Amino acid sequence: MVLDRSPYLGGRALAVPDEGFTVNLGGHLVEDGGSGLTKVFEHVARS
Repeated sequence: MVLDRSPYLGGRALAVPDEGFTVNLGGHLVEDGGSGLTKVFEHVARS
Protein backbone atom coordinates (compact mmCIF):
# COMPACT_ATOMS: atom_id res chain seq x y z
CA MET A 1 0.00 0.00 0.00
CA VAL A 2 1.23 3.47 -0.90
CA LEU A 3 -0.13 6.45 1.04
CA ASP A 4 0.23 10.05 -0.07
CA ARG A 5 -1.56 12.93 1.63
CA SER A 6 -1.84 14.99 -1.55
CA PRO A 7 -4.24 14.13 -4.38
CA TYR A 8 -1.23 13.39 -6.64
CA LEU A 9 1.46 10.75 -6.23
CA GLY A 10 5.06 11.91 -6.40
CA GLY A 11 5.67 14.15 -3.41
CA ARG A 12 8.79 16.26 -4.02
CA ALA A 13 9.18 14.81 -7.54
CA LEU A 14 5.83 16.07 -8.82
CA ALA A 15 5.44 17.68 -12.26
CA VAL A 16 2.02 18.73 -13.57
CA PRO A 17 0.77 20.03 -16.91
CA ASP A 18 -0.46 23.65 -16.91
CA GLU A 19 -1.54 25.58 -20.01
CA GLY A 20 0.66 23.53 -22.35
CA PHE A 21 3.73 23.58 -20.08
CA THR A 22 5.09 21.12 -17.53
CA VAL A 23 5.53 22.75 -14.12
CA ASN A 24 7.92 21.07 -11.66
CA LEU A 25 6.52 21.44 -8.15
CA GLY A 26 9.21 19.50 -6.31
CA GLY A 27 12.60 20.49 -5.00
CA HIS A 28 15.12 22.17 -7.26
CA LEU A 29 18.89 21.97 -7.37
CA VAL A 30 20.61 25.34 -7.35
CA GLU A 31 24.12 25.28 -8.79
CA ASP A 32 26.43 28.26 -8.71
CA GLY A 33 30.01 28.27 -9.92
CA GLY A 34 31.03 30.95 -7.41
CA SER A 35 29.22 33.93 -8.85
CA GLY A 36 26.10 35.78 -7.66
CA LEU A 37 24.25 33.43 -5.34
CA THR A 38 27.34 32.13 -3.52
CA LYS A 39 28.51 35.69 -2.84
CA VAL A 40 25.10 36.67 -1.46
CA PHE A 41 25.13 33.69 0.93
CA GLU A 42 28.67 34.52 2.06
CA HIS A 43 27.68 38.14 2.71
CA VAL A 44 24.59 37.11 4.71
CA ALA A 45 26.64 34.62 6.74
CA ARG A 46 29.04 37.39 7.78
CA SER A 47 26.21 39.71 8.87
